[in-house]
Amino acid sequence: MTNTNLPIGWLTEAELVLHRIRSVHRERVETIREDKSHVRLEDPTRLIVHVVPEAAFLASKEFSAADLKRASQAIRPLGERNGNGYGYSRFNADGFLMYDGYKAVREYTQLYRNGMFEGVMAEAVFQHQERAKILRENWCEAALISALTGFLPFAKTLALEPPFWMFAALAGCEGARICINRSWEQLSEQAIDRSLVWLPETKIESGENDPAKLLRPVCDVLWNAAGLEKSFYYDEQGNRKTGR
Repeated sequence: MTNTNLPIGWLTEAELVLHRIRSVHRERVETIREDKSHVRLEDPTRLIVHVVPEAAFLASKEFSAADLKRASQAIRPLGERNGNGYGYSRFNADGFLMYDGYKAVREYTQLYRNGMFEGVMAEAVFQHQERAKILRENWCEAALISALTGFLPFAKTLALEPPFWMFAALAGCEGARICINRSWEQLSEQAIDRSLVWLPETKIESGENDPAKLLRPVCDVLWNAAGLEKSFYYDEQGNRKTGR
């Protein structure tokens, strides 16, 4: 991993690009966490995902908002619940915005003019019968996989070539546990111990990658944050289970 404490002048071009991408991700996470983003979110517990073409930080190429809309057909809402896609969309100064919820938004995707994807899902945590706070780990994992699954055809439509970088973070989920079974009686012994959980970054080398397999380490860390060894949604061979 690049030492981000090195002076900028000591970094190679590849390290400098990755440093810039990481910085954008972290700045955007803080902005979203502080409710200063494109739309007002209905809940302070959030999963935040960015997928960034490396080329976006190597060249000054930009896409029109119309191009982004045309390429957005495969983009699904993070934490999609009804299978109908986004209910609302509009152009904005950054590119093209899609969202669900009118006065207070449950999830949104912002497609930026340089090809960067930003997806946010609110309600990452719920409180069961006014007892423990529980992380919606199933929604979070599905959202991570959905973000990359939708981005790959989006990038292909825009002729964006890999590598791509994916970053994710949990915000406002401190104190949440993971439900180990669906009787709601067994929760992880440990709760998430911080207000911001930075999930591992992922380099996507090919548009043919299987998002579910590629993101297994990210899903494992999601569970590590609540004191568990690994995601229960994968088998020992790293294949995604159909249900739990």
